[in-house]
Amino acid sequence: MLYNPNRAMVNLRDRAKRYHSKKETPSEGPADNVADVWNTTRKACVAKITEILENAALAKSYEGALYQKNHNSLEQYRTSFRKDVIALRNSKTGFREAIKNKEITPEQFALLKPEELFSKEQKLENEKLKDQELQAAISTETKALPKNINALKDSVVSEKWGISTSAAAIDDFEEE
Repeated sequence: MLYNPNRAMVNLRDRAKRYHSKKETPSEGPADNVADVWNTTRKACVAKITEILENAALAKSYEGALYQKNHNSLEQYRTSFRKDVIALRNSKTGFREAIKNKEITPEQFALLKPEELFSKEQKLENEKLKDQELQAAISTETKALPKNINALKDSVVSEKWGISTSAAAIDDFEEE
């Protein structure tokens, strides 16, 4: 059988048509559209918060504030949402009851910083750890300080003139 270039072109066109016809259409495939991803994420957020707070109006209010806070980045939106869900589920924080009892609005809750979402016990523990780290840092710095004023003087002289302690002592002796 001889090679026919026209027949080869027809085969390539047929293969291309079959390939493109198998591709998913946007309505059938995954949500690649940014707006679709946002809408899907926001609906899931409202559903999860409604489940936790048992109130759809509070959930929608929270989600609207969260979206206003993080509308520039989907990743930030999701991260904030996850942290908020953890804080709402944790009974030690008291946020779920505070929102239900209208002590705090969902909008105020959505705008809280991550460090404000900790329970009182966790805040005290964090403060205690910071104090311990500060004490450890101070104790290591005091070990590096000289014992007396002469040791300080010797270190300053040697740093200033680039000479050893014994040479600095000789210079001091000659001045007297």
